Amino acid sequence: MADLNPSHEHADGRGPTAEEQRNVAAMERFRELYNGEDMERFVREAYAPAFHVLNLDGSSWTAGGANRQNLLDDPDAFIRAEVFIKAAAPGRRMEFRRVVPAGNIVTLEATIVDPARPGWELSWCGIYTFDGEGRVVSDHTYLNRNDWPGIGDLLARANG
Repeated sequence: MADLNPSHEHADGRGPTAEEQRNVAAMERFRELYNGEDMERFVREAYAPAFHVLNLDGSSWTAGGANRQNLLDDPDAFIRAEVFIKAAAPGRRMEFRRVVPAGNIVTLEATIVDPARPGWELSWCGIYTFDGEGRVVSDHTYLNRNDWPGIGDLLARANG
């Protein structure tokens, strides 16, 4: 059977650059913080002070435009959203499938699992752009938002 999650290698055989190594380490820290209990720490340490998170769901949220439901660029709003989602799925954990660094960008295939939901997982792909200090300045996440624990309630609350 083919390896469904092969490790990344440059086509010319060279190893990762120092910037790519730093950004892969930043993604490891990202996962550690996300899997932790302190969502404010996650947002403030993993993301640069000026950032944007654009969630894309091909069925309704597309790269052709952003709206207040799929774009976050305010740290306090992002923290409130993550706290709300964490409360809806307190045991959820991020697991990496593939991490592909290229310069100041890391493409990530990952899965959220939750022991409270045996057999359930939510897979997504994210494209993360980093600043010179290894913090996320741009986060474009492709996922099925209808499967994300707490998102439906969060959006209903935001629109209500």
